Amino acid sequence: DSNFSLVYHLCRGHIPYRDSKLTAILQPALGGNAKTSIICTVAPEE
Repeated sequence: DSNFSLVYHLCRGHIPYRDSKLTAILQPALGGNAKTSIICTVAPEE
């Protein structure tokens, strides 16, 4: 069960980012000579 796995890793203090699908997708943008831009939309809390 993936929920159990996440809780288990959180309790151990280690999250296996290397095994993440998102990390695999972003790998070309995260290493080497790649340039990455992040655009955030932030609204003040009222």
